[in-house]
Amino acid sequence: MFKGGFFPEAARALVPNSKLRWILSELNERGWLFARPVKGQARLFMRDPPSQEYALAKLQASPDWKPKQLAHAQYFSGFLEEQGKRIKTNAQVSALKAIGVEEENILAAMQTIIQLIDTRSDPRDADLLLPFAIHLAAYADILGRWKDGISWYSQITNAAEKTDSSRLKMYALLELARFIARTGRSEESREKLLELKRMAEADGDRELLANCLNHLGVALHNSARLDDAANAYQESLQIRQEIGDRYGTGMTLSNLGLVRCGQHRYEEGERLYQQSLEIAREIGNQYGMALVLGNMAVLAGQQGREEEVEQLYQESLRASRRIGFEYGMALALNNLGVLSCTQGRYQEAEVLLKESLRTRRRLGGQRAVALCLVNLATLYLRTERLGFAQRHLIEALISAKQMDDPRLVVDLLILSGCLLAGMERYPNAALCLAGSQHHAREIQLTIQPMEQEELEEGIAKVTQALPEAELAELTSRAEEITLHELLDLALQAIRQ
Repeated sequence: MFKGGFFPEAARALVPNSKLRWILSELNERGWLFARPVKGQARLFMRDPPSQEYALAKLQASPDWKPKQLAHAQYFSGFLEEQGKRIKTNAQVSALKAIGVEEENILAAMQTIIQLIDTRSDPRDADLLLPFAIHLAAYADILGRWKDGISWYSQITNAAEKTDSSRLKMYALLELARFIARTGRSEESREKLLELKRMAEADGDRELLANCLNHLGVALHNSARLDDAANAYQESLQIRQEIGDRYGTGMTLSNLGLVRCGQHRYEEGERLYQQSLEIAREIGNQYGMALVLGNMAVLAGQQGREEEVEQLYQESLRASRRIGFEYGMALALNNLGVLSCTQGRYQEAEVLLKESLRTRRRLGGQRAVALCLVNLATLYLRTERLGFAQRHLIEALISAKQMDDPRLVVDLLILSGCLLAGMERYPNAALCLAGSQHHAREIQLTIQPMEQEELEEGIAKVTQALPEAELAELTSRAEEITLHELLDLALQAIRQ
């Protein structure tokens, strides 16, 4: 019945306490059970898989099977609800570890409930599944388990459609949209969230509406729609403040700060970051702390406060490691690698960026992988390893074609232009570089210092290589070419 072992407390949900001690003693005497300390408690495990399969087969053949299976699902539904709430408190670290220990049992319980929904019509089943819809996402998101998140929430969403529970349907859709956005499918996420926004407004669930608006802000920000993203975040922030959601307030303040910095409103952005960090420290939100410290480091770099940048990234890395926040660790390593690259410490930068890329590939975030490839390609351009730059850039360009991310495309066009200039393909280089500048202005994008250096160097090369009239004509043409057409042009030119 139990997957990955169990604590006696969980067993009491299935077996009366008067019988439990005898059963455990009997199993232990036969050598079927052994104990191992986990989280300071004795956790019990079956001796080996054949023993577990034999015991499970005996239980499935008994009349007690279905009641025990339901009791197991009920216990872990309640367990997840309890621990999910603790994730938003200063018990975040221990809550994440507790869910991690019981992940196999939690997922087995989820499957049991989904099977019940498939085979019978009992409104209590939707209530049992609701904690999974509400709380499993935070665990998966913090650990960077985005592929798992899509899989789990696709199953929950499908099951929810077979029930009459509007709340279950809405929370399942909310979190499925979150993970879709994480993997770079921003437009698909936005469409789901707009549908959900209408549902939440009609239902009157303000907490759900605030969550929806925050996720919508992320999807809009990823699509470089900064004004729309800011409006969504501000609506979310107002509701979260009104209902007293400190965790949500802190997260949205950080998100809004990121948009304000993208709009060149740096003073406001820094103020929002400070407010977010204060809340994160107050409630013990290591996840929020890791994210906002990383954002603050980027801002410090933009403002030339170089002495603060590495310190903030290191603080962000420590916060990520405390909770096993792999995406946060990969992000901090990536940013430290970029910092090392700008300071000319190329060997150190390559080690950091490669470690970040390995983690990002494992987590499966397409956009995150592409951004790391961009940074490695920049490193290889600076160290004149054009073959390595070409290989990484081609992979990133192919990936970008599958996403709706104008900011990423602008970065890729800058690097493509620089690489093409290094390959002495100056007309195509000029189109990429001029196109990147034009579209950066169109979407109000601030080009980061490392990319700005590459852009200026690339422009200098094509200016020196091409006649003035030809360069002017190419620059004019570039402004008439869409981002996606420029992306195709860059990929074709680099592949030749």
